[in-house]
Amino acid sequence: MARMKGDSWSGGIGPVIFYEVNGQKRIRSKPDKKRKRRKEEPANAPVPAFTAVSRGGSPMINLMKEQRLFPFETDTYSKTRGWMIKHYAKYALEAEWPVCSEQTPMYQLNKACDLRNLLLVTPVVKTGPDQTVIVQFPAFNPAKKLITPPKCKSAVFTVMVLYSEFKNKIDEVCFKREEFEFSTGKQELPAKEMQFSDIGNEGDTILVMMTIRFNMSTNQDSPFLKDPAWLPAAILAMGRF
Repeated sequence: MARMKGDSWSGGIGPVIFYEVNGQKRIRSKPDKKRKRRKEEPANAPVPAFTAVSRGGSPMINLMKEQRLFPFETDTYSKTRGWMIKHYAKYALEAEWPVCSEQTPMYQLNKACDLRNLLLVTPVVKTGPDQTVIVQFPAFNPAKKLITPPKCKSAVFTVMVLYSEFKNKIDEVCFKREEFEFSTGKQELPAKEMQFSDIGNEGDTILVMMTIRFNMSTNQDSPFLKDPAWLPAAILAMGRF
């Protein structure tokens, strides 16, 4: 604000300032407001877990939903993303983040059914050469090691390996899928190994998930049981090549 002193002004009006130096009246423009410079992050700065999972993890969850292998409830997306953020924040900055079941606590995607309560043997996830993900099932007797709904005739194990760079704003997500169908009778099943080769590139983030579906008919074309209590789905491993 400018004020009149005698026959002169002091202070500012609009973009100018009136002042006096050694008895001489002067006018100057107001200085521009200083803008705080944004601190530029180095190009190789680590991406926060929330941002990384929003870019790469969210498309993975949406892809799992599109496969229609298990019931996708209202909060499935947010809870799964929350688990991925927590897991990413814990391991992403480590020199190594192996894709293995020992490193990852199994996460249940369908809260109405825990896969561990139905399948009484533990699938093992590990990696092999040339960007290969390996999922192994030990030999087991379905009548003793798989809890099934009454009158169940057969079951299908479905394993999906999803991978993404986790870098771009809208990241491309790729996946490979394999299924293993068997009778739920008393016949002992030999050990089973699924190999998923040429999975992404070095540095890609990998997610391994598994579902079990039950067929109540001997007809292979008949629909699977759709009761959420009998549709287990879980993330077996998350890591990076």
